[in-house]
Amino acid sequence: MQKLNSIFRYLIIFSFLYSFWVSHAYAVGLKIVLEDINLPVLLTHANNSELFVVEKTGKVFFYDKDFKKKHLFLDASSIITARGSEQGLLSIAFHPDYSNNGHLFIFYTAKNGDNTLARLTIDPPNAKQTDLSSLEVLIAQKDPASNHNGGMLTFGQDGYLYLGMGDGGSGGDPWDNAQNLKTLLGKMLRIDVS
Repeated sequence: MQKLNSIFRYLIIFSFLYSFWVSHAYAVGLKIVLEDINLPVLLTHANNSELFVVEKTGKVFFYDKDFKKKHLFLDASSIITARGSEQGLLSIAFHPDYSNNGHLFIFYTAKNGDNTLARLTIDPPNAKQTDLSSLEVLIAQKDPASNHNGGMLTFGQDGYLYLGMGDGGSGGDPWDNAQNLKTLLGKMLRIDVS
């Protein structure tokens, strides 16, 4: 009987929420704002209204707030490999104080297959285009396969850089990298970039 009462309680709550949602539903529509992108993996910002689209092929494009003007911000295609379906330029993250220090972090699959975290210093920070001349590799993790590279890169509210590193590939983590504390593979990394 108690189980039946719990089910009824959930049904009543669901019915209330559903009726509230239906009575307050808003019309939702979609509008295409970008069509000229190639294998996008991330839409991000530089802690302001500027929007950046990261392409797996190694390019990052800057867009104005209305998506009317497109500028090539970074071309990293010369240092990455995007042969495998899960390789390429996987993510970028702008430092929380980017407008002052110009630090941009990129995570990518290097030509030799390493999962690589690097820092670029954009000078000046408001530049609309940059090159790789300031590239500094921070982590180069050997990777036994071309898939399961991970890739999300973001700053937390604590000021640390977080990186989701893939387990090294194949299927089912055959090397047990996620359980092995002697490798960075299969881990969520919390990095003090200072």
